[in-house]
Amino acid sequence: MKVLKAFIFLLLLTITGINQLWGEGKRNNLIFSAVMAHYSNVGYTPDFFNGYYFYPVDPGAEVIYMYSISSHIKLGTGVNFQSGRNMSWKRTLLRFHFNELSLPFQLKIDLFCLFNHSMIWFFTPGFDIGKAFGIKVEDTNSFDIWQKKIDLKESYIENYSNDTFFSDLYFDLGFTQSIGRFGKISVAPFVSFRQNTTWMEYHKGRTHYGIKISYPLKF
Repeated sequence: MKVLKAFIFLLLLTITGINQLWGEGKRNNLIFSAVMAHYSNVGYTPDFFNGYYFYPVDPGAEVIYMYSISSHIKLGTGVNFQSGRNMSWKRTLLRFHFNELSLPFQLKIDLFCLFNHSMIWFFTPGFDIGKAFGIKVEDTNSFDIWQKKIDLKESYIENYSNDTFFSDLYFDLGFTQSIGRFGKISVAPFVSFRQNTTWMEYHKGRTHYGIKISYPLKF
């Protein structure tokens, strides 16, 4: 519940701030996105292990407020929530569950149009600042059964610290397709690179990637 309240508060704060900066406008867009992301496993990968996340794909959601500064360039910010899973086999085998809440800042650039302007290809560079939370760690007992470890500070979790704030570089390349009277829909594969290493980057790669499916609303 606290996370949901924080999400709503950050979204309202973002929208209010941009409205004050740019005021009214027919150039405003509110983009709702469903996100599917993959965080990589690190260390030794077993050929088979019950419950091992060989290729985890996890859901997320994003809301971005975009303002058109020209006919082909939009500037935006908003709120992103992403869940994640991965495995780490350094000194021992561990399974991680975590969440990330961040503020994205993006510059969306239209590249070219196809099919009588019904399809527009775009490129989006940007960056995110945020915090990881809700981190849970599991390992196996002597019977190879996964069990939850509540205390992250226990000594066997290597490299643990309170450092959970992050900054990511973000890039996507996708297209927006007209769907008639229902408006438009966008599809964009993306990649995100973590600039600073939190303690979690000892147990997962700094790069994660996925696909974003978006529905924009103009107002």
